[in-house]
Amino acid sequence: MRCDDLALYRELNAALKDGKSAVLATVIEADAAGAVGAKALYVPRSDRFLATPAFPADWLDWVKAGCKARFEEERERPARIGVQRPPSSPCVRVAFELFSPAPRLVIAGGGHIAQAVHNVAVPVGFSVVVIDDRPLYANRERFPFASEVICDAFSSGLVKAGLDETTSVVVATRGHRHDVEVLSSVAPAKPRYVGMIGSRRRVLAVTRALRERGVPDEFIDAIYAPIGLDIGAESPEEIGLAIVAEILCVLRGRSGGSLRWRPAGGKGGADHRLA
Repeated sequence: MRCDDLALYRELNAALKDGKSAVLATVIEADAAGAVGAKALYVPRSDRFLATPAFPADWLDWVKAGCKARFEEERERPARIGVQRPPSSPCVRVAFELFSPAPRLVIAGGGHIAQAVHNVAVPVGFSVVVIDDRPLYANRERFPFASEVICDAFSSGLVKAGLDETTSVVVATRGHRHDVEVLSSVAPAKPRYVGMIGSRRRVLAVTRALRERGVPDEFIDAIYAPIGLDIGAESPEEIGLAIVAEILCVLRGRSGGSLRWRPAGGKGGADHRLA
């Protein structure tokens, strides 16, 4: 489908608002000056493909395939922009840029830890949904920056929130029974990350109850519990930081280890700061 630049960007904006990723292709070098700046947009979930009038017709199949490849590569090797040349036009360069909606984080529970997770997650770019069955806890005063605050039973609240394989879930309820309710409801969606607050004893009790309910071992074994990176966190704010850091590690495929660097053969007492 052909469209002007404004319609193309409106389509991109609509896709992001609808929670869909999209790949924008832009001609950044070409023999014909009129082709530079030509754009094409591909929305994988709807298989929608648009191009501006200046985009050469004989490149359209190639650029759509390139958009699909950029989307798939992002899952394995995150890199927002990639540049390619059409096989038939070595003097041309096209930039493929992936746009993704804000990552979604669903927090089940509205206590102090949930507040701390919300306070850390929103500034780093998460779209946060909070669910609790108590009006005193599920309200805008406690979670002013959440995209949605749902006051409902956990099982029905999760249905309202909507879960898929890209969602992250933090389970921070007030008891074992609610933990089991949430995790049983979450399991079919197979979220990208699921973590649960609690001691080892509580984790054992919850996982035992989940197995008795027939929840698959594959899902249970993938739960991050106890939750968070080991940073020695003690206060709710520190725990919130540790949890969000762990979620980012999982989403980005990183280990969470220290970035500290020392050159080979360097002495401990030397100043190894990089210029």
